[in-house]
Amino acid sequence: WQHDSTLAPGADSLPPIVTVSVPNGGQNWQIGTIQSLSWSASDNTVIDSTEIRLDRSNDGTFEELVARLPGSPGSYNWSVGGPPTSLAKIQVICKDTAGNAGSDLSDNIFTVSSPPAANKLTVCATGCGYTTITSAFNAALISDTIEILDNRIYNETFSNWNKRLVLRSAPGNRATISR
Repeated sequence: WQHDSTLAPGADSLPPIVTVSVPNGGQNWQIGTIQSLSWSASDNTVIDSTEIRLDRSNDGTFEELVARLPGSPGSYNWSVGGPPTSLAKIQVICKDTAGNAGSDLSDNIFTVSSPPAANKLTVCATGCGYTTITSAFNAALISDTIEILDNRIYNETFSNWNKRLVLRSAPGNRATISR
């Protein structure tokens, strides 16, 4: 039996045990989306803080701070930012009240990808992609634009949409939305 005189009797020297659950490899997350990072952590005392870091080049250097959190909530909603990479990993570091740190990282790489290019969806009576604003809107992605190419009146009901509507009319025409 050896006695370590550098520790006060009963002092905590055990680091937290941390396990990253998500992302743990294979995910493809688009820039601009919200993704849930999750992990578990345990310790013989209280976990005081959590730090989440990102490595975009799979070189073991987690140079980008994603979040600093009190305690260990076990999950964090991350607003995925650029630049894109196919070599990303995260590291979760938990510290207990004695200052001991434990960490884990993604087992495998995941991808941070660019969002799809914006499309322009056209609406007119004939010869366009869509004949109603509703059908164009339902087909649109978040970054798409809907362009009205004629000056007819569209009598449509807009309700229960979870997208933002931006209308652009062709030169010489105008787009008006009334409630």
